[in-house]
Amino acid sequence: MSQKMLMLKPFINYSSISIMRQCFHHRHLSSHHQSYYIANLKSKSLLTITGKDSADFLQGLITNDIRQLSCDNHSKYNSSCIYSFFLNNTGRIIADLFVYRFMTKQNNENNAIIFLEVDHQLSSILTKLLKRYKIKSKVSIRNTESDWQCYAIFPCVAENHSSEIVRLNDEDSKTILINDPRNNHFGYKMISTIQSIDELICRLNEMNPSSEWKISKVDEDRYRSFRYQYGIGEGILDFPAESSLPFDANGDILNGISCYIGQELTARTYHTGVIRKRVMPIKIIDPPIESDQMLQMQNIIDTQGKTVGRFRSNYGNQGLAILKFDSILSDSKLKLSSTGHRIQTWRPFWWPESIIEQQMKLSSS
Repeated sequence: MSQKMLMLKPFINYSSISIMRQCFHHRHLSSHHQSYYIANLKSKSLLTITGKDSADFLQGLITNDIRQLSCDNHSKYNSSCIYSFFLNNTGRIIADLFVYRFMTKQNNENNAIIFLEVDHQLSSILTKLLKRYKIKSKVSIRNTESDWQCYAIFPCVAENHSSEIVRLNDEDSKTILINDPRNNHFGYKMISTIQSIDELICRLNEMNPSSEWKISKVDEDRYRSFRYQYGIGEGILDFPAESSLPFDANGDILNGISCYIGQELTARTYHTGVIRKRVMPIKIIDPPIESDQMLQMQNIIDTQGKTVGRFRSNYGNQGLAILKFDSILSDSKLKLSSTGHRIQTWRPFWWPESIIEQQMKLSSS
């Protein structure tokens, strides 16, 4: 079904739906229309961090610059969401996460709540770690699983939206809707107290009654399939705890690294720019597998039997692997070492030209 979606110009801190309606302006998301989908990310949990030391507390714990969440409209930093990683003491990923800023008003003062969207299986672990690092910081950390839901709005085919941020922020139904901070091609991130997707779609249509916004609800597996098609990892299934560096996870080209923290090895990698392996999309060619069949993690070998990467996860015949991208693209006979499945891989279209140049340099060295 052909579907369209209109983009709404940004606004912030309107306290009622009626005011929102009066202040809405809209423009087309892109020059051509396509289908959009919304999925409730039930595999995710939200942690909240409140208190006057919240920003300083997180600044020393994650790989991105928390100042980007500044609520100062005159600051060069003014975003509602960033992508980042939480690392262990050797610089390996414990969790990938999205960090949101939500503004509330109490006693006529603006107060910021920071949300951490993290894999549900890691929420209790991350909560314990954050409380361990809290020491004397004036912050409060809690799980908001029963109050807030995580959503993804994504296109049928990835494209560059080049659009402005959308912020929905009202006291009746607290919602943040924003461009995916990793890349404009990937759609939108949303967190909301609205529990029903049908109600959420209805609210969005109410706020923009003159638009042709139409959107289909799908399950999270559809979003997972979309991510795998474009080589986008998320959560513990794609990034097993303490097994990957942020550069393996493409953190540098997904806007996940700014004020870099980590051990000497990964810091040196960051500054020298020599990155030989990355998460890449794969397709399982032969033998065919069932849509619900999940393969075990295993090595990937080339025609000479040399290990060139590590298979991570799959949904149907689509999956992700960490591969030595400087040598595998020319080999059409890659296969999984344990199950023997033949696979194909490709360079995602959204990778910047600098990665291609680096690949050519490494291949010729």
